[in-house]
Amino acid sequence: MAGAVTAGRVLRLPRLPAAVLLAAGALALFTIALGQGSLWDQDEPRYTDIARQITERGDPITLYHNGEPWFVHPPLYMWLVAATGALFGFSEFTARIWTSLFGAAGVLVTFLLGRRLYDGRTGLLAGLILMTTLAYFVLSRLAIFDVVLVAFMLSALYMVLVAEDAVVSDARRRGYRWAFVWAGLATLTKGPIGLLLPAMVVGAWWLMRGVLLRRLRALPWEGFVLYALIGLSWYGVEAVRHGRPFLERIVGYYMVTRFVGVVENQPGPWYYYLPVLALGGFPWSAFLPSMVVYHARRLRQDGRSLLLLLWIGVTLLFYSVARTKLPNYILPIFPVAAVGVARLWARTLDDQDPEAAGLLRWGAGVLLVAGTLLGVALALFGRTKYPAEFATLLPHVRLVGLLLAAGVVLAAWLLAARSHLRGFVTLTGIMAATLILLVTSTVPQLERVRATRPMAEALGAQVRPQDRVVGVGLSDRASLIYYSRHPIIWAMGEYYTRRSLCGPGGAFLIITRGEYDRWARAAFSGELTVLSEMGDMVLLKPPAPLPCPAGPPP
Repeated sequence: MAGAVTAGRVLRLPRLPAAVLLAAGALALFTIALGQGSLWDQDEPRYTDIARQITERGDPITLYHNGEPWFVHPPLYMWLVAATGALFGFSEFTARIWTSLFGAAGVLVTFLLGRRLYDGRTGLLAGLILMTTLAYFVLSRLAIFDVVLVAFMLSALYMVLVAEDAVVSDARRRGYRWAFVWAGLATLTKGPIGLLLPAMVVGAWWLMRGVLLRRLRALPWEGFVLYALIGLSWYGVEAVRHGRPFLERIVGYYMVTRFVGVVENQPGPWYYYLPVLALGGFPWSAFLPSMVVYHARRLRQDGRSLLLLLWIGVTLLFYSVARTKLPNYILPIFPVAAVGVARLWARTLDDQDPEAAGLLRWGAGVLLVAGTLLGVALALFGRTKYPAEFATLLPHVRLVGLLLAAGVVLAAWLLAARSHLRGFVTLTGIMAATLILLVTSTVPQLERVRATRPMAEALGAQVRPQDRVVGVGLSDRASLIYYSRHPIIWAMGEYYTRRSLCGPGGAFLIITRGEYDRWARAAFSGELTVLSEMGDMVLLKPPAPLPCPAGPPP
């Protein structure tokens, strides 16, 4: 690797048990109280329901949700959840455990990246930074597959670096083959972005170092075959099975339209990911500006800095240009940013680099500002968006906030006093303690004010397989489907609600309190019986079949 990883460089590595302890510590952190709290809408219960449908239908190829084929994402993650569900039963823990396992794997691969690019100390610090990064911690505890995707992407990048370091052609080809394998698994997790994003970064890295054509010629043809077999074969099978509807939905809508248009009402301005990066990367995002400055000054002479900044910049630019935006899309930035920030700390701890020490002290000032802004933002969001829940949780949130604030102030003071090791240990320890307190104290209290699961279970206890369940104003609550174990027909307005309820057989209506008070109470007066009221939901049932509305819709 010209200018990046030299053959003569001697790596000072921690022994293998250090890496094992790091991964074990990450797994412990990610699995503390993992089964507490019901699945969070929308994605957790949806993906878990899809996995349960795999076991109930006996069809692992075509995915189903709410009684219909689901042409959105590939099946690898749902296969894994289906396997644990079939073996141990479906629960919050078995739904989430794969994400935690891959979250720990991502920490381990981040360690390996830091070690290969720099040294063992950088890798160890990078792993500790990543596991205490707010967004990575949260997403490593949810039954969604972004962390799985990132673990495979990082593994592909790592194998590219292994190939770059190889001195014989066979070892280089073997490294590239493994990179294609990991990219194939990433594609089977969340689509071709599993290859596209790493390929864009690595291709730009090769181009800017003047080795693009030489590296492309060195890629093994069998690597492309392996990638196609692993990552694309499911698409081929489903295209044969379902034809044009499958391709239009999963390729046309959820790939092309997701980038050039807005999918599922998820827009955002061009700067959408800047606050996401700042808040999601807390507390280590406070050191991102210092990290960028440090590595930008080394771009010409150090290919490692170029690679780190390209990964962060290309990922941020790609998702900022895309019209559809979600916070978890930029998760691939955090592990590589952790390596870049860890390098600053490693150089400072060795007392080798006064520039790095100075930049860290600048980061300490940003940390104080970022901590204050985070507290204000969360308080305003909670009071505005969820006032009742926020009032209930306020004593617990206050305790968590005080602990985190004390840690941030202490860490910033230690950095200002040039006690860098103590500052790092303090910030890492306080962040880990804060996250543990959140999941063991705050989440159980929050569960007490969440009514979706008990309402769904009340519905599931009464509904029969042949009954119709109609939902109004609740189409963003997949947990109703998962916990009731029954499909729901989503409707809007009196005409379509009545049309969905009418006809022979049993029927139930579950509706938000706002919609019920606004029009449904008067529209269905005397026709529906209230069975249950929980939170902002009302469950009703017609005592007799309703007549269908006459004429076309208004």
